[in-house]
Amino acid sequence: MAAKLGRLFLNAALGSVSYAGRCIMARKVKTGLQELSSENLMGSLQRGIETVAKEVGLPHSYVTALLPADDLHALIDRIHNNQKICVEQWDVHTGHIGGLLDGVADLTIDRRPPDIGLCLLRLSRKMQMDKELSEPLRELSENLDSWRDLLMRCRTIIDDGKSLKAAYRKRRMLYALGVAAAVVSCVLAVAVGGVYWSARRRVDAVLADADGCAVEHVAASDLNKASSGQLALIDTKKKQCEQTRKEARAKLAAQRRQQERAQQQAKARIERERKCKQLADALKTHTLTDEALAAAPGHSGFIKRLFAARLATEDVRDELVLPCAGTAAAEAVEVAYAQAVMRARPYWLGKHLLSPQAMAMLTKHRKALAPNEVQILSWASDDRAKKSMGSGNVAAVQRAAQLCKLAEGLGLVTQDPCKIVTALAKQQ
Repeated sequence: MAAKLGRLFLNAALGSVSYAGRCIMARKVKTGLQELSSENLMGSLQRGIETVAKEVGLPHSYVTALLPADDLHALIDRIHNNQKICVEQWDVHTGHIGGLLDGVADLTIDRRPPDIGLCLLRLSRKMQMDKELSEPLRELSENLDSWRDLLMRCRTIIDDGKSLKAAYRKRRMLYALGVAAAVVSCVLAVAVGGVYWSARRRVDAVLADADGCAVEHVAASDLNKASSGQLALIDTKKKQCEQTRKEARAKLAAQRRQQERAQQQAKARIERERKCKQLADALKTHTLTDEALAAAPGHSGFIKRLFAARLATEDVRDELVLPCAGTAAAEAVEVAYAQAVMRARPYWLGKHLLSPQAMAMLTKHRKALAPNEVQILSWASDDRAKKSMGSGNVAAVQRAAQLCKLAEGLGLVTQDPCKIVTALAKQQ
């Protein structure tokens, strides 16, 4: 035990010194020097004293009284003065240090803690040209060697302290007696409590269970011996259990309904994609089938006109909900619609304004339009513009301006009449 106490003391008391040595070996000289402050050294010494005091169960003042306090404080004062000078001078003389630190870290060939005294001594020799730094480093090295020797002396005192040994044995004995007393007390408590104590303990265990419904399984014999408080809590937990189950059933039912809706929606999307693909295929082959008509319920009349390329006035004048929007077949439908609008120009050209949707589809899919039809539209735009300029007909001007805008959207070059009629339409 004694050797153990001395080792515990020394390991703690040398904490700052050991860390400073590691810093210097890692070329962090300034950090190492700062670690050797009197506050850090005294702090490590105090931790060593408190470690021993805790181990033997005595006040730390008792352990402190065994140590040579005067010698410790006197040496701490000398270390403080030299350490302060070393830190200040290190900042002054480190500008040209360069490779001078080589070899300072080569102190050990094994895993022993670095010798801080030897570290500082070698550093002092490296800096011998800077006396203001070299001399304080050498003195600090000697101080720290003395500090280590003094701590070893403290360790010997602690290892040889008969009172510490007696206190340690007494502490161990009291601990053993305490354990024995606790065991005896437990045995007596079980014996005195008897059947009621055991029953209530089992009830408490059930009440502590994270599953509130566990109270439903309390044995009838234990329930008869439960306290009034336990009975009230059991009743509360039973009500909470029922409410929890009710909420769980409702949540499960809602999840099932949601899953069913999601499955139905997924099936509907797949079926719609399938039917729309049939419509797209039918548009490409120009073959109208019943499956193609079924792709867009409520749009059968429009689809038939689309296949026949004979759109009605409302198909080009009014906004439409094109079949299969949002599916892979949407583009095929849009292309077919744009082509049908172009072929239906005898029904709207010079008679009706195209809907914004029809204009957008023609512009978007202009590459799918027949070149000759587009060229006809180019001629028509200039012709309609010329005729409407002097007519005084507001509707005619608006239609001509829209036709010119469509021509530009299709990449056609418009003439001056289009520019004039466009300006007139903006003024109306």
